[in-house]
Amino acid sequence: MHLTPTSSSWLNQVERFFALLTDKKIRRGVYRSVAALRADITSFIDRHNADPKPFRWSKSADDILASIERFCRHNAPAEHNAISKAHKKARVKRRFFELEKRNDAAMLIDPP
Repeated sequence: MHLTPTSSSWLNQVERFFALLTDKKIRRGVYRSVAALRADITSFIDRHNADPKPFRWSKSADDILASIERFCRHNAPAEHNAISKAHKKARVKRRFFELEKRNDAAMLIDPP
């Protein structure tokens, strides 16, 4: 018996099966007719069903949630823009003070 985690959808498993079919069979073959493609898909399904193996979740729910949190932190546009603006302001301030120092130094060397 195979139990699907409550946070998962059975469609994920269907999508995974079609990805496996595509990777292992369809992309590797050359088909001159629809009948040949159908025959190859049918043989793949027959071999797959002859030796079924349940899908094993390789990560715990905590690992998956931590991964999603990292992804969101890395790709959060509003937060990124705020940080980007803060860095830009700091750069402008630094540049302003550098120019101001140069100007003060120039005034000491060459008074008006």
